[in-house]
Amino acid sequence: MQSPWKTAFITTGVFWIFSAIPAYAENQTPTINANIEFRVSSPDLKKINGARVLVISDKGTIMANGLTNSEGIWNSKLQVTQDPRFSNIREMGTVTAIVFAQGYNEEVVFEVPVYPNSIQPVSMVPIQPGKRNEPVKWLGNLHRHDIGRMVDRYANETGLAKQPGISGTFGNAAWSPSIKR
Repeated sequence: MQSPWKTAFITTGVFWIFSAIPAYAENQTPTINANIEFRVSSPDLKKINGARVLVISDKGTIMANGLTNSEGIWNSKLQVTQDPRFSNIREMGTVTAIVFAQGYNEEVVFEVPVYPNSIQPVSMVPIQPGKRNEPVKWLGNLHRHDIGRMVDRYANETGLAKQPGISGTFGNAAWSPSIKR
């Protein structure tokens, strides 16, 4: 016959383990598996062969790197964390890309959107004698609808009011800094 203490200890342990599983699962951030294509060119749209693309995760680690082909294209399959800013909009993560090419300044592209079959163009700036040749920074190719939906989400969460519409403008009225009454 088992002692009541042993039974209570085992029951408590089993209860604790199974009650922790849902909390553990809730804290897991979803991941997205997606192909991304980088299209690297010069300002005059000349495709750049042999450019090195580094992809940096949201944790700050290099998650992929490779060279563009003769068409200036490099493809990679990535697994990224769902970006919580866009969780109610689409399955999408974001990464940072750093691109290196012979004869060009480095390009750093922040907030590169990663979702199935995403495309990120990168226009490299040539090195110019007598100029300050520093890395160039850009924001990723986030779609205007994704940005608009994100703005709407946070404006609604804050309780902001819309500005009055202006005659002759297209699209939705902009949000105001005022809270709805």
